[in-house]
Amino acid sequence: MLIKRSIQTLLFYLCCAGQANAYQSISVGAHYLKGEYGEPVETKMWYLPVTLKHRSSKWMAQLTVPYLKLDGPSNVVGGIREPLSTGGGDGDAVSEQGLGDVIAKGSYNILYNAEKQLLLDVQARWKIPTADEEKALGTGQDDYSLQLDIARRWNEYSGFASLGYKWRGDGSINREVETQAGTRELVSQQLSLDDGAYVSLGAIWHYQTMSQLGMVWDYREPANKENAAIQEAIVYGKWRLDRHWSVMTYFGRGFSLNSSDATLGLQCGYRF
Repeated sequence: MLIKRSIQTLLFYLCCAGQANAYQSISVGAHYLKGEYGEPVETKMWYLPVTLKHRSSKWMAQLTVPYLKLDGPSNVVGGIREPLSTGGGDGDAVSEQGLGDVIAKGSYNILYNAEKQLLLDVQARWKIPTADEEKALGTGQDDYSLQLDIARRWNEYSGFASLGYKWRGDGSINREVETQAGTRELVSQQLSLDDGAYVSLGAIWHYQTMSQLGMVWDYREPANKENAAIQEAIVYGKWRLDRHWSVMTYFGRGFSLNSSDATLGLQCGYRF
């Protein structure tokens, strides 16, 4: 899972209230995940995104174009946010790589109270199905999310919560199976995916003017009956090196059958 998109969106106001101007930024990242996701063979993923962002006093627009490398059983569909098992596979390991799903999202600040350091955002997200479903790098379908974010700051500490709902499109995956004759053939399997809610809770310590340490907990309803709900926790640190450059790193751990056992990430950004 990526370091929570809520952190930068929400704390933009809490950290920079009254002094922030519109800006543009570009960031590059390297994210590593591993887990079994309900299968006997471990899956390992590298997710390498390039993200463009425009931020104004009220609006935010962002586009992420990722490259994905997937090593694991042929019946696990890759994706940084919620890798899922299609079930019924033979567990043979495969290695695939290519363009991941492009992510477009935008948010709007509907409330900011400077006196109480309280804010409320609404955010929409669109997963554009650019990943190759024949390589199990994605489901081949559009996904949409809508969420509400709330945050409050008390001196050097902040807390925030996100509540959202995701509409998943049914997809397909092509994988090799062994026939009764002992040969292998490529078959297409349809994926029936369910819509579901998700929630995030977080706490942050602003230990320097533009530096943070924080923790985020995530819960996501399962994508279908073959998968369990996702429960993960992340600890992270973010440092502003100067007015242009920033660095963020994190470590995460999963607590359910379909969560990643471990996640590591590093992201560098440049603000114009």
